[in-house]
Amino acid sequence: MNHKAFNIYALSVLLTLIITRIFLSISPETNFYLLGYNIHHLYTGLFLLILLLPFLLFHKSNIIFFLLAGVATALILDEFVYLLFTNGTDAAYLGTVSLWGMILFSIFYLLYTYLIVKSFK
Repeated sequence: MNHKAFNIYALSVLLTLIITRIFLSISPETNFYLLGYNIHHLYTGLFLLILLLPFLLFHKSNIIFFLLAGVATALILDEFVYLLFTNGTDAAYLGTVSLWGMILFSIFYLLYTYLIVKSFK
């Protein structure tokens, strides 16, 4: 991943986080159920990332790959702290633990990713 690819990826992560948070703040009781199970967007992000992994393994990445990888990463980052450290309710998602956990974990992750990209320059 070069700096341009990282910038596309990071922008995709940030925009997805912002859009997701705004949407779920406006409509906090929006949930997706499959066969009676609540499918959190963390799982959607994991599924998308699994679908993208073979492209990365065989060096077949392009702008679409980095955009989708950013979306997948953001969906995971947005719910990671929320699902680990709250009771998993809609109200908890809107709480400070979830919000600040997402912000801090996302900053740490993007900084970590940037440092890795920079080290391979």
